[in-house]
Amino acid sequence: MEETFEDLVEKAKSEEKHKNYQQAIIDLEKARVFDENNKEVNLSLSRLYMIDGKPVQGLEIILHQEGYDKDPDYLLQLSNIYLTLQRFQEAENLLLQALDIHKTAPLYNNLAVVMMRLNKGEQAVMYLYESIQINDTNPNTYFNLATYYETKKDFTKSKQVLEKARTKCETAEIDDRLIRVLLRLQNYQEADRIAQEALHRFPDAVALLIARAHIFMQQGKYEEVLMWIKDCSTRQIVSTQMEQAFLDLKSEALLRLSRFDEALAVVQHILQNPKHNPLYHLKKANIHLFKREHRQAIQILTEFLKHSEYPPNLRQDAVVMLRDIEILNWQKLIEFLYMDPGLHNELIENPFQAIEKRGIILPINNIQRVVEDIRKQRGGYVTAQQGVS
Repeated sequence: MEETFEDLVEKAKSEEKHKNYQQAIIDLEKARVFDENNKEVNLSLSRLYMIDGKPVQGLEIILHQEGYDKDPDYLLQLSNIYLTLQRFQEAENLLLQALDIHKTAPLYNNLAVVMMRLNKGEQAVMYLYESIQINDTNPNTYFNLATYYETKKDFTKSKQVLEKARTKCETAEIDDRLIRVLLRLQNYQEADRIAQEALHRFPDAVALLIARAHIFMQQGKYEEVLMWIKDCSTRQIVSTQMEQAFLDLKSEALLRLSRFDEALAVVQHILQNPKHNPLYHLKKANIHLFKREHRQAIQILTEFLKHSEYPPNLRQDAVVMLRDIEILNWQKLIEFLYMDPGLHNELIENPFQAIEKRGIILPINNIQRVVEDIRKQRGGYVTAQQGVS
């Protein structure tokens, strides 16, 4: 049976809902064969091309529509594409052109986003309030306004915006965002109250379940973190995001509780995932540092630095960690040199064995310099003694 225009449109909606974007694109392209001027199909197809990382194709669909420059919806979609392409000035011009035709909340909201990218913060805020005045139930507008204040480090103002948002639209995302801001303000009691209220309304909201674990963590309630994670694991929720977040929080809580072997086991489990974040190699090294297992930490960090494809900031962190390990071992060596006179002789006779026996790990060329200094000091002492006699 041949698919109709309506069948293809409905099929595309279903595919998009399940995040099968490429199949949804195929279905809409087929639908355009029936009606290439259908506005709903053209806008949806253009948007899906953007999601699929093909903004130029999305751009072409809109530009081929007759009278697109006089249609606010087409102009809005064009501005989204230019925003994705970081062509901010063109996006601004299109949105202003659309607002001349028809003033809508989404147009003002998107114009505000463009203004932020152009570092025109005051204008952005003005447009966001214009958007709220037309439609005060769009959470995205409040998010953008809160984001602006957060970039200015004005978390109190961001809190006020999100509190107003909660009275206008009930979403777990707004509750989660407000909790994060309250944590920045170190208002843990209020954050936990909001979290519990929100979880009563949205019991399976992954972001809120993770947020409550963060509340316990930031208060230093590490046992409560572990208990909360255990409680959440009994719920019938399948979420890669929650699993990854809880593994990270669990390893950190165990480390803070000095349960090093358990923390190491959690990090090792994370590293078994082929798509793991390289950061966890540094976390593993850090746990070994807490256990005073410097040799294992050095091995991990040295191996880490062989991977030139790892992010530069993480590679720099690895270098700093190696430097800190060396400083700690120098301090340890100095303490032994003061407290253990026998070490002087052992360093001259067998520097490797001398430092190994005391758990000191330092580059051998540096140890040789210490040995030479000891020899010089002893030589000077002998010469002085001969001069006195």
